[in-house]
Amino acid sequence: MNPEYTWKKIINLTEQELIDLGFLGPDANEEVISEVKEVRAHPQRYAHVTCFEIDNKRKLLAELASSSEIDQKRLRLQLPTNPEDYTIVAPNLLSRFEMHFWYYNGISPGPPLLWRSDFDTNPFPTPAPGDDHSFTIPKKSVRPVFGTRLSEVWDTVVTQILALVKSRGIKIRFMLPVRFLTVVDDNDDKGTYGPVVVWIGVPPDTSTPAALRDATPDILLILKDAQVTDAVVEWYEECGVAERL
Repeated sequence: MNPEYTWKKIINLTEQELIDLGFLGPDANEEVISEVKEVRAHPQRYAHVTCFEIDNKRKLLAELASSSEIDQKRLRLQLPTNPEDYTIVAPNLLSRFEMHFWYYNGISPGPPLLWRSDFDTNPFPTPAPGDDHSFTIPKKSVRPVFGTRLSEVWDTVVTQILALVKSRGIKIRFMLPVRFLTVVDDNDDKGTYGPVVVWIGVPPDTSTPAALRDATPDILLILKDAQVTDAVVEWYEECGVAERL
């Protein structure tokens, strides 16, 4: 994206500019198009949304969709067979299974999950012994946070969160407010929306799960002070080049 557009407001751009940026048009991601149309349809409510936020969302969706398609049968062949893959092995704070299949999107495993603030209250389902062939991994897709308290205060809290992670020496590449739509099985034609999530991408080998876990309560406190009380913080390993936001 042209750096000149980074902090420009979506509501101030022409349709041609949005097409040139890849936010609209036949080649744009459908979820990005839907989000941009929602912003333009309610300019007063979403006047704060910038190209930076939409472009980060576009890049993340492109990465999630970049893997080649695999069906459930082939996916089951990828399920770990070592019992240790379903247990937590230091220095990780999650099992290998959860790390690699938390963001499964129906096509492929998503980026590795490193830590999430609802780990203790929202257990991730795992196959029972001998249940590898009937077990179905929930499918997740990214959705916007329009109409939520987090959307209203994002411009304020994102600055505070960035300052916090910088003070702790944590490098991040992406940070977005999202929700995940989860579909448990093929008979579920609507899915279930989860809570709002502060979704943070960390470049490989730049931090430890423990450091991310220890920073999470302070992020939740920032959100609480902004009257966002139902949010989850999720850290994942971003495969791109390390850079500071």
